This record gives sequence, C-alpha cells and structure tokens, in this order.
Amino acid sequence: KTRQRRVFLFFAHSLQIFREHDIMSANEVVKWQSASSASATPTHMAMTLAAFGGARYPDGVRWTSRLGSAWDIQNLGENGREIPASSFAVRVLLSQIRSRLPADGLCLMLGTNDLLCGASPAEAAERMRIFISDLLVCGLPLLLVAPPLMQSGTWVESDALIRSSEQLAPFYRDLAALCGVSFCDASGWDIPVVFDGVHFSEQGHRRFAEQLEPVFAQTFL
Repeated sequence: KTRQRRVFLFFAHSLQIFREHDIMSANEVVKWQSASSASATPTHMAMTLAAFGGARYPDGVRWTSRLGSAWDIQNLGENGREIPASSFAVRVLLSQIRSRLPADGLCLMLGTNDLLCGASPAEAAERMRIFISDLLVCGLPLLLVAPPLMQSGTWVESDALIRSSEQLAPFYRDLAALCGVSFCDASGWDIPVVFDGVHFSEQGHRRFAEQLEPVFAQTFL
C-alpha cells in the first residue's frame, strides 16, 4: 500500500469563505458591541464575526480535501496571515513543523494579505526570501506558490492592488530560483473568487485543487 505524503501548508485566504449576508459592516459591529455591553454579554463575539465574516467551507468543498487520498495535508494556515517576519512567529511555526514530523514537504502561498496591508510586491518578496531561508533548516522539499490574482471586489477596490497582485509572481519565480526551491505560478489559473475579490468560491476550490494536485505529485512524490 502506498503511504500518504505529508505536506505542511502555509496559506491564508484560500480556505476561508465569506458569505455576503454574514458580513457585519463597521456600523453594525459598533451597534452589536453597544448592545452586548448593555446586556453584559462578552463582546469578543462581535470582533470574531467582523474578522471572519462567515465560516469555512465544509470538507468535500475545500480544495485541501479534494487532493485525494495520497495526501496528508497539515494545514498551518491562519486567517489574515501575512508572511511571518518576527523571530517569535518563525520559532512557533518551526516548532509546529517539528512536532508533526516526519513529513514530505512544505508548501507556501502567502503574500496576498501583505499586499492588502500596503506592502509592495518587492517588499513581500523580500519577506518571503527571509521566511524561506528560515524554513530551509527543516531539510524538506519546499514549493513556493504565487497566489491567484486578486480581482475587483469589496476588498479590492483599486487597480493598483490588482497590478501588485500581477507583479508578485515574477518576483516569486526569481526568488524560487535564487533559493533553490520549487515554484508554481497560480496567478494564471483564473481561480473564481467571491464578492470580496480575494477568497475562493466553491468553483474556485475545485479548480485550484485540479491545478495543484499534479504540481504536488511532481514536487513531493
């Protein structure tokens, strides 16, 4: 029997679903928090709703569950995750990896949130260069994925953000060659997203899995 291949994922936006009717506007959050204070109900629930705006798609829809039985996916992604930059964050991630060894590889697809928070493609690539150098101490094959393009939506209201999204892939391609790691350009995969212009739709999850699975097989099998 062929054993499963264990791969660690460092992703951010792709697993989260934002349903438009679940999103609280800023004014609604303030109103909810005021009402919560009056009733002595903990207000952290309002903050959570504002941050997550819905729930994850169930297994069978998320792309991680569509890769097939050959893969044991260890998802170390977080909502809103930017490329880890502090020594503390890197130590925590390395500890998470070591606690789950043995493994067959690492897969990184980060940078979109960095761009959304104001970083340039060059700055995001430099953060990624440092992060990759930290991860290489694990001695595992590493796949760097350039994220799918952002599209116009409620989170992506400027053409400049879309251009930054387009410019990230060439930086990552050069970075992968420099660091001696594998590279995959998902920016050309035309992944459908939901109304915010960032998060995958159900069809997006399906298409992403279909495109990524042969890349995983080539990189980690």
